[in-house]
Amino acid sequence: MAVTTPFDAHSDRYEAWFQKHVFAHESELLAIRELLPGIGKKLEIGVDSGLFAAPLGISHGIDPSRAMLVKSRQRGIDAVQGVGI
Repeated sequence: MAVTTPFDAHSDRYEAWFQKHVFAHESELLAIRELLPGIGKKLEIGVDSGLFAAPLGISHGIDPSRAMLVKSRQRGIDAVQGVGI
């Protein structure tokens, strides 16, 4: 079974870190965007809060953390819970 306790307990801290370090978030988005195909459906395994998936146009995700799934769904990601990933 996946250990999700840290992600469930600290999902707000995860978000806050990227809000505080906007340059890091934006530079990661730019790097990832270069590698993504331009068309078709995309799935992020380990979608976390959707902080990356949403701006990258990734519409589907899977993550073991329920707290992160709530956040990703709020960002419009069709996310499901995966156990043992």
